[in-house]
Amino acid sequence: ERSSGWIKSEVDQWLNERIELSRNGEVA
Repeated sequence: ERSSGWIKSEVDQWLNERIELSRNGEVA
């Protein structure tokens, strides 16, 4: 349970970073 929660937070953080990068790339 703890590991799954940790993985979810890691994935959410990674996705947020990818979304920001993609947005910056599209804007640029």
